[in-house]
Amino acid sequence: MQTEENRQPNRRTAVLFRGMIALIGLIFMASCNTPTAPDPVQSAQQTITAEFAAAAATAAAITPDPTATAVPERHELTFVTGGIHEALLEKLRAIFNEADFPFLVHETDAFSASSSLNDSDSLLFFPAPPEGLADIAAAHPSLRIAVLGKPAETGANVYSIRYDPTFETYLAGFAVGLTARDWRGGALLPSDDPFLGERSAEIFRNGMRYFCGPCKAIIAPYTVYPLTITLPGAAAPSDWIGRLSEFSVGPINTLFVSDAAKSTELLTAANDLGYSVLTAGDKPADWNGNWLGGVRIDLETTLRTAFTDISAGSAANVIVPPLEILIGNQGGTFFEGKKYLIGQLYETMAAGMILTTDPVPQPAYAQ
Repeated sequence: MQTEENRQPNRRTAVLFRGMIALIGLIFMASCNTPTAPDPVQSAQQTITAEFAAAAATAAAITPDPTATAVPERHELTFVTGGIHEALLEKLRAIFNEADFPFLVHETDAFSASSSLNDSDSLLFFPAPPEGLADIAAAHPSLRIAVLGKPAETGANVYSIRYDPTFETYLAGFAVGLTARDWRGGALLPSDDPFLGERSAEIFRNGMRYFCGPCKAIIAPYTVYPLTITLPGAAAPSDWIGRLSEFSVGPINTLFVSDAAKSTELLTAANDLGYSVLTAGDKPADWNGNWLGGVRIDLETTLRTAFTDISAGSAANVIVPPLEILIGNQGGTFFEGKKYLIGQLYETMAAGMILTTDPVPQPAYAQ
């Protein structure tokens, strides 16, 4: 049993022990807060890394991005606008104003053999064959001259692009003649076509009758085909649909629908009447009826390619725009053999051997 005297030394020992622990803790904390000298190797590495990052940023700022799209060089094109059909002029200007058109186009009202050349003049474009073309070509032998159409005159530096706004309508008539059973074909055409005016129906008939002559049905009723309906280009789909009943006098089984008449509503109504439909170009994406196919000549792509090849000196003097013949879901009627015949006719037209606006003489089909 401990007495009061025995417990006093133990208390002093405990107090002394706690004091030593506190002193050791203070010394440890002080050592932790004491700054250490920087590692020279680590400091050098950090400096090199910072300098490398700065150099890389500078290089990135002055080095072109390899993924960026380069702006192609645009060549100069002189466009002669005098005396050109207004609709064709508007169409060409729309093409030339495309942001990615590869030529910088300058317009001039006229150009003749006596005209002086600017330093930028290397390619000259006439939307129609001009008078004195041979003289212009001879007076400016270094100038490459592109002409839309089939010029009567030519020259070594003259390039004829065989485009005619009547070709598509004429070929559509021929295609209907190829496919319509017993010649029973019809067409919906504009009465105020920007290029053809009131003659679109006449040109369509000429194309069909080039194939079948009289185009007179051999089974009653003995109707002479094709039947055509014309309306102003601004007519609503309901106006065209309201005229479809006029084909019942024939009747017809194959129908050509021009761009002016083409709409999903009209095509659906024609399909409900059992017509097989040929269109100008492609059909609307939301219509899936009895579509024979379409006929299209892409002028914009033709001009882009032709001008580029002419400037590069790799073009032939006669350039025929490619004809696209679209095949629809009636392959058994509008098949590759008929596509070939349409292509052959187009080549003959481009060679200038067929006049699309020259109708078959009246006695040949009015019987």
